[in-house]
Amino acid sequence: MVKNNVPKTIAIMGASGFVGKHLTDYLLQHTNHKLRLISTHADAMQIPAQYEQRVIKMPISIFQEGAVEKALEGCDIAYYLVHMMAKRKSNMYKLEARAATEFGNAAAKAGLSRIIFLGGLGNDADQLSKHLKSRHNTGRILAQHVPSLIEFRASMV
Repeated sequence: MVKNNVPKTIAIMGASGFVGKHLTDYLLQHTNHKLRLISTHADAMQIPAQYEQRVIKMPISIFQEGAVEKALEGCDIAYYLVHMMAKRKSNMYKLEARAATEFGNAAAKAGLSRIIFLGGLGNDADQLSKHLKSRHNTGRILAQHVPSLIEFRASMV
């Protein structure tokens, strides 16, 4: 249970994914925070009626110029749960770097103090997979844009 009762506005970029849905459910049930659910599929997310007044669904893409910045305005923190694993035919590393740069720029312009990022396990000195190299790079990029980055490194979810 979260003990801080001061409501915040929290953005969840990638809200309609597996982790984003579970994080949304947890925050709605255990906090009094307002949520901005940002995802290309945000409109399809089912929110229980008792929580609807605390949620704004924002069906936008990470690559919609200016839209992410507007979505982040007035937010206190943001979770960044974006990955490009489904884009295997494209250059995932470059695409994820571009997405992180776009989001980081938007977060800085919106004045966010913190981004919480779900990255991947591993040490940069190890022989990492392309996926893990990309996740680590994403964390480095995001850290350049806000005063505080919390990076959780997890195995495959």
